[in-house]
Amino acid sequence: MPEDKQVLQLKEKLSNIFEKKYVFLVGRATTGIYLALKAMKIKDGNVVMPDILCPSPADAVLYNDLKPKFCDVNLYDFNMNIESLNEVINKKTKAIIPVHLFGQPSEIDKIEQMAEEKNLFVIEDVAQAFGGSYKGTKLGSFGDVSVLSFGGKTIKASDGGAVITDDDKIAKKIGEYITKLPKRPKNLEYIFKIYRRYFYTILTATL
Repeated sequence: MPEDKQVLQLKEKLSNIFEKKYVFLVGRATTGIYLALKAMKIKDGNVVMPDILCPSPADAVLYNDLKPKFCDVNLYDFNMNIESLNEVINKKTKAIIPVHLFGQPSEIDKIEQMAEEKNLFVIEDVAQAFGGSYKGTKLGSFGDVSVLSFGGKTIKASDGGAVITDDDKIAKKIGEYITKLPKRPKNLEYIFKIYRRYFYTILTATL
């Protein structure tokens, strides 16, 4: 099914901003991380991320039957502590997900260098730092894959996200897998509304 004009315009805009060849729009950033890990064909291992973050990256790791592994953060910016990152990486580590928390950039150059030395993938989570930069380079331009969020962090667009990459093989696989994702139900907001009502009712009743 051909993409509509607005989708194509947004993909072209993001491609130009981050100077990446491939852009895929997804329902949310969690889906983007899930697709990136799946496209990397990672099996039976762990993925390292900071221990202060939204739970979504860890969810995406679990969805791929992998294990989240957490490193300490710096007290001054709550991003990955490089020394701790080096300590928690082991033989089963397959990828690193640096999260630029609260709009502050991680030391992504050091993370990339460590990943290269240890032959690990890097998935840059830019959900909370869209528009930021590190040493003059736009956040979202690093790693094997970068994932953006439009769900109310730095951009308020209700929902959605994007996966961007220059890697031909990873892009090909993401393109294949994205067509197999379930379609968004037309009554999704209603389903969430009912879920939230019952969840909070049950939770309140048990406290």
